[in-house]
Amino acid sequence: MYVAVRGLILFLVCLTLGCEGAIEFPGDPFRPELVVTSEFSAHSSWHAIVQRTVGFDEVVSLPAVVEHATITVAGNDGSLVELKHKGGGFYQSNCCRPETGITYQLVVEADGFAQATAIDALPAPLGIDAVRRTSVTREGQPVARLEVDINDDGGVRNYYELSIVFDPRWYHVRFTVLNAEVKDQLRDYGAGDFIEPDLSIIYVHRALLHDEAFDGRALTLILETDPSVPVEQIGGPLSVKMRTVSEAYYQYWRTQLLQENSSMDPFAEPVTIRSNVTGGHGVFAGYAPETYGELTDAVMHERISGSYVISDFVVSQNGRGQDYIALGGSGELNVLNDNTVLGGLQIPIDEGEPRSASLDGGFVLRGTTIRLFHSAKTVIRDMKFEFRPDTGSLEGFLTIDRNQGVHVRFERKDAG
Repeated sequence: MYVAVRGLILFLVCLTLGCEGAIEFPGDPFRPELVVTSEFSAHSSWHAIVQRTVGFDEVVSLPAVVEHATITVAGNDGSLVELKHKGGGFYQSNCCRPETGITYQLVVEADGFAQATAIDALPAPLGIDAVRRTSVTREGQPVARLEVDINDDGGVRNYYELSIVFDPRWYHVRFTVLNAEVKDQLRDYGAGDFIEPDLSIIYVHRALLHDEAFDGRALTLILETDPSVPVEQIGGPLSVKMRTVSEAYYQYWRTQLLQENSSMDPFAEPVTIRSNVTGGHGVFAGYAPETYGELTDAVMHERISGSYVISDFVVSQNGRGQDYIALGGSGELNVLNDNTVLGGLQIPIDEGEPRSASLDGGFVLRGTTIRLFHSAKTVIRDMKFEFRPDTGSLEGFLTIDRNQGVHVRFERKDAG
């Protein structure tokens, strides 16, 4: 029985993590709806992730992906692109890239679902003019202060996303924005002690902002890193990443963050995710990225791309851990710069022949987190991986409950 349970963990884990589909409650007959996630920029190929909503009484291996959809993106310039399924609900086209000044319509059709559509365009790229870094003291600790010069375009409501990434070991550094013009916006993301919250200084991993208070002005944004994150003691460069985003992007991800924060507060009002998808859920949204520092989106993709071999696949259960690679399991992963993935996995779950699974599909880099999409129902599909530049590895952890967890590590073949 113990072996059977472990097999279930490895290949058919039923999770509530990472699924963007809504949970429907009993009542009217449930009809699943499409959930589409597609963010696009001029620097990346067209791609989309297609999932579906999940009924209250369903038992499924999440995320509940849709692998038989027809997806097109039509521009008002007469262009038309069809996205092909690569695996695990990941669809892509490499024939062309989005362009500024064109409005695009996404259409997703699949048997058993209503048609899902969405419209958006790339925003005008308004980026960073300069960044100055100094060290200051806050709460007795040295922190990085970054003065970021931007020049906002007047007469148009602009939306921005700010983040800071630490190198050489990638992670998002928590920071605050000290400008009075954006304090009220930042306060929306405050979380912590819901009884006595300290909203005087809010630290975030991502700041989604609009320009209502500084429309058409040159502005120096003053960012300070969290004193609890010792970036100044550790040393190493920081990359300031700034995206000019569409309103659809801003509304979707802002409400996502608000929902995450409100989940920690039992007195908070429910937050509805703002979707621009008609006939379904999700987001179809454009953005224009700019980075001051080394870790541009293109550089991060180049560093991730390469051939990997699985070195750890450890399942912990009730205080016991089992490494299936040490038992003879194996796997390889070839991560390509066009967001596609090729590979396979063989794990000796039961006595006899190992179970095989194809890892062919695609990947999405969101911040510093990598999600893999493939058709095989593996626990790897439900995990979030981090790239470790110091070791050249992809590493993921997944906690199923207090007694069960999974650790997977892919080492780069050419590391060192």
